[in-house]
Amino acid sequence: MRQIVQAFRMERVLPTVHFVLAATLLQWGYHHPHPKWWKGMDSIWVPTARLVCLGISAPAHRLSWILDGILFGSRAIPKVFGFYSEDLLFLVGVSVLWFLIGKEIDSQRFPSEHPQTKLRTGKILRNILVALYGLDLLVVICLHNVVFTNPRNGTGGDGNFTGDLIFQLLWFIWAIVLIVVPSWKLFKAARRKPMSESPASA
Repeated sequence: MRQIVQAFRMERVLPTVHFVLAATLLQWGYHHPHPKWWKGMDSIWVPTARLVCLGISAPAHRLSWILDGILFGSRAIPKVFGFYSEDLLFLVGVSVLWFLIGKEIDSQRFPSEHPQTKLRTGKILRNILVALYGLDLLVVICLHNVVFTNPRNGTGGDGNFTGDLIFQLLWFIWAIVLIVVPSWKLFKAARRKPMSESPASA
């Protein structure tokens, strides 16, 4: 029974499921035909399948976007295993992102393996960095969105309004989660009394 439980740990299941899902949707997006009415347009059509894929793992997409610009810039990189360089970075990010989420879920499912202790400096720093990353996502989506931003200022849209709306809504949800969850952990840690403190010494 224990072996079955170990096999279905979220830190193993989630990265695998989301990697396969992301790879499938990206390939679907590569081969999805443009709508007939889009012929002759100047901008690029991005299929809804790809936009949904990127939105589901928006933090990984943001990081792959940054890394691809740093590592490859505007150079044309040939496909590897059927994927462009940014998408390969995205798939790696997806695996890491959902592994960390799965590990956090497992810490709640198996509390005996992850004893609740006072937040250490490393965990505090990690929560601060996650919250700042969430803030970065929030700033980006506030400045570039298909609802409130003037198209002339660059909304990040590509003509597929429905797909863009879904993608940017998922991005916004991720931004809020990455800000609220670590901030709440830091708030609880700040309120928690030191473990060595007892009523007699207070």
